Amino acid sequence: MEALAGPLSVPRVIPNTEGHSVTIVQSSAKEQYYALFDYIDGTPIDAPSDQDYFELGETLALLHETSDAISHHAVPDWNGFERPRYGRQFLVEESLKLLWEAPFLNAQDKIRGEHLATALSDAYDKHSMNENFFIHGDAHMGNVLRTGDNLSLLDFDECGFGHRALDIGVPRLHMISARTVEPYWAALLNGYARKFTEEEIRTGTGLRIFYMAGKIPRRMDIEYLRRQPGERIRRYFEYIENELSGMYPM
Repeated sequence: MEALAGPLSVPRVIPNTEGHSVTIVQSSAKEQYYALFDYIDGTPIDAPSDQDYFELGETLALLHETSDAISHHAVPDWNGFERPRYGRQFLVEESLKLLWEAPFLNAQDKIRGEHLATALSDAYDKHSMNENFFIHGDAHMGNVLRTGDNLSLLDFDECGFGHRALDIGVPRLHMISARTVEPYWAALLNGYARKFTEEEIRTGTGLRIFYMAGKIPRRMDIEYLRRQPGERIRRYFEYIENELSGMYPM
């Protein structure tokens, strides 16, 4: 993030009194990790416009371009390369295992999840979803602030390495959920101005949604996820089916 903070507006890490970026607090139950960031004075984008999505696309393109340069010049043992790899095992196989063990899903739900996992794995292989590129992992309007003429990109908790269609798939998922694909999708792609095939985008979006579904069983500590988690997962399954069948517009 320190390297990204030149070309991009991202939070800067404030070191602790020992000069470390991360503070580890040991409790009786587990270790907890904390990081402190500079405050960014900006305005949330609660009702995004097509111009906002155009600028989000531009911001993602700049993030990808800048991170490519950073990765290219980094030494092989750079700790940035230790971030998660969003490959098939992480996105599909581990998510399916969590869904299969979820007590609030019935047998039909789990069989449906297996069918989707197979379809996504086949698409992953077919389109050679290269997982060696840095991605933000959660770039949607809720993780953006408008600061003057720029957008500030926040919340790098999910950053790692994967196919960049996953980064495009995050705001696409939010548009699908809000039923705003039609007015805003073209603006995002025009701002990003990098070429993916439609199949890559639909696969990346489907993979991201399946990963989100798999996170629900292990995040029952979040109050809103505890409310009807099965219904939320079934809705995600429907999104994936519609995406892979081409029902949502491009």
